[in-house]
Amino acid sequence: MIVTSSVRKITLSLALFAAAGLPAAAQTTPLPITNPSFEDASSGYTFGFANVYTPNSTQFPGGFSDGGAAGFVGVDTRAASLDQLTSVTLTAGSTYTFTADVGQRADNTPGSGDIALYAQMPDGTTTLLSVTPAAPAAGTFQPYTTVFVDTNPALNGQGLRLQVDKTSGIQISVDNLRGSITAAPEPSQFAAFGVGLLGLGALALRARKRQAA
Repeated sequence: MIVTSSVRKITLSLALFAAAGLPAAAQTTPLPITNPSFEDASSGYTFGFANVYTPNSTQFPGGFSDGGAAGFVGVDTRAASLDQLTSVTLTAGSTYTFTADVGQRADNTPGSGDIALYAQMPDGTTTLLSVTPAAPAAGTFQPYTTVFVDTNPALNGQGLRLQVDKTSGIQISVDNLRGSITAAPEPSQFAAFGVGLLGLGALALRARKRQAA
């Protein structure tokens, strides 16, 4: 009877440990972006044949993306871009998501481009991490998303740069930049959890053997 009681207690301990000791789920936080809707003029961005303007209903009969201002990328047929180096440093195992509303004016030559994530070294050297083509319908803004999962230790500690490119046509518009960072749980959490379960499991097995004897 005493042994049976011990087994029950250990079994209960295993259940409680599993419920309370399981490592927390990955934590997701917003991607910090300065002036994401261009309401503060050009603050936070580097422009290459790009800038900020105020769209109107002739250019976008379907409505604007967010707020009264937007960025434009491109002034002619040359390649153009706008970018922002965020305060984020890359961490192994983390997932980085970047979304932007890309627009095509109804009164302009159709254009297309992409949104991209880059790793940036202190000397300015960059490495392309992920890219998603963007070709919205005329007169509309449409959301596009690109995602990068950091599995390369060589990138750890490098800065994260957001970029929007115009690759064809005359111009594209961009607005409402946003994103998220999902950090993977620390491996040490899983290791500690596993050791604890093994210890409790061994105690339960020992108690059952005593009961059988």
